[in-house]
Amino acid sequence: MVITWLIVLVAVIPAALAILEWAGPKWLGVLVLAYALFKALKQALKLLEIWKPSPAELEAQEKTRRMQHYYEECEKNPEAFERLKIKNLDREARERTREEARALRNGQA
Repeated sequence: MVITWLIVLVAVIPAALAILEWAGPKWLGVLVLAYALFKALKQALKLLEIWKPSPAELEAQEKTRRMQHYYEECEKNPEAFERLKIKNLDREARERTREEARALRNGQA
């Protein structure tokens, strides 16, 4: 499914746009060209650090950075990671049990 979407995004859509630009109305070709130039300019400005990333992009970059850091730490000490994982699963199971008990008490009262 993901591969299908990737093929559509990477191959089919650009090919369709190129055909429309070549065979379609002149204004559509100008519109597609303007969009392509805008995307290229935006990417160039990002590379030159003139176009500042949005707050959502900054948050995504920070999340990715933290995930990579966690992954590296887990690779360094897999035994500790397993202990942490088991501890978290145990805590979540206990919390679910408490919630079920609370729901049963509230339902019977």
